[in-house]
Amino acid sequence: MAVATVMLLLPTVINLAIPDRGGDYRQLSVDAFGVDWRIPVTTADGAEVRCEVSTDDFVSRTWICTEGTTITTQFVEGVRDAENTLRRMIRANSGFAPGSDARVAHSADGRAHMLSEQPSDYPGAPLVALSMDGAGDEEGTTAIAVISGDAAQYYASAIWASMAQARGLPYDADLPLEIGADGQDPGQWHLPQVPGQGRMGFRGNEDV
Repeated sequence: MAVATVMLLLPTVINLAIPDRGGDYRQLSVDAFGVDWRIPVTTADGAEVRCEVSTDDFVSRTWICTEGTTITTQFVEGVRDAENTLRRMIRANSGFAPGSDARVAHSADGRAHMLSEQPSDYPGAPLVALSMDGAGDEEGTTAIAVISGDAAQYYASAIWASMAQARGLPYDADLPLEIGADGQDPGQWHLPQVPGQGRMGFRGNEDV
C-alpha cells in the first residue's frame, strides 16, 4: 500500500519541479515583436536561460519563468531620464508606483540602469527594472526588462550580466543593488533544473 501511495504521488512531485513543457518555452531575451535588436540571456557558462512566452504584442513581450516570476521586455525610444523611465515601466507593468526611496544604480559605463523596490503591500514583490541604452544602429533606443516574483534575484542577475556582454563587457552577474526584503540579499536560489535549460540557480557569478 505504501509503495502504491508513493507511486501515485510521484507525478505530482515531478510536476512541481519541472514546468509544463507544453508551453512556448524559448531562450529568455530582452526583445519585442517587430524589433530587430535582441539581447539573449544566458548563465555564466553560456547556457540558455529559458522561460515561457505568455503574451507577445506590438508593445512588449511577457515571460513566465520559474517560481512564478514574471518578466516583461520592451523597447522605448528617446529616453532622457533613465530613472524616471524605469519608474514609469514598473508602474505600467505592475500598477505599483515606486516610492521616493526606491533604490537606483547605474553601470560604470553609464549605459545600464537598475531600479529595485520591495513594497510590503505588493503581492509580486520584489520589483526590479533594468534598462540598457543602445549604441550604433540602436542609438536612441533603450531595452527594458521589468521583473517581479520570488526568483527576481536570479533572473535580474542573468539579464544584467547578459546586458554587460551585449556591450562587449565580461559576464558579471553581481547586481549593483541587492534584492530582498528590507534590502537584504535573499541568498542562493535553489531552483529546479528544467530539461534543456542547464543549471537554474546562481548567486553573483557563481553557479550552483
